Amino acid sequence: MSHLPGGRVDDQTRQSAEHPPEPWPVENHSIQLADTAGPGSDGWLPAGALASEQVTVLDVHGPLYFAAARTLRERLPQEDTAHRAVVVLRIRDNTQIGATFIEEITDYARTLSQRGGRLYLCGMTTRVSEMMKRSGRLALDDEVVLVPGEEVLGASLKEAVRQADAYLRGE
Repeated sequence: MSHLPGGRVDDQTRQSAEHPPEPWPVENHSIQLADTAGPGSDGWLPAGALASEQVTVLDVHGPLYFAAARTLRERLPQEDTAHRAVVVLRIRDNTQIGATFIEEITDYARTLSQRGGRLYLCGMTTRVSEMMKRSGRLALDDEVVLVPGEEVLGASLKEAVRQADAYLRGE
């Protein structure tokens, strides 16, 4: 807070403290990598492109190795038309990832980054997070931000969305 002489707080600081900025819009979708949705439920992310300057949360269900990684890539929304699109990919409950997943995610993140966007991966175990770091393929904190899972369900997703929102605001 900025203070004026005599300990007074200026009006702009008071207003921003009382009324924080509105968060950026967030879209939330699920992606099924295996046919587990059940009869009558499509469980798939709608086809289309990402929205510019918006956070899109994708909750991935299923394994992330071998052919499943390519299936995931095929089901991700088109990243090559949006400007400053941010994707939060929630990959909790995955204890393994493969080289194919890292390759596909690296390509996706690179395209997002070239258009001013960023990819956040959240909810993964510490082991999976360390595997991604050791791969040396991900441009961490530039194209890709890792937000490992926490004990509290949803905490890493909330943190990833908060960071994505701050990124779009230029903070």
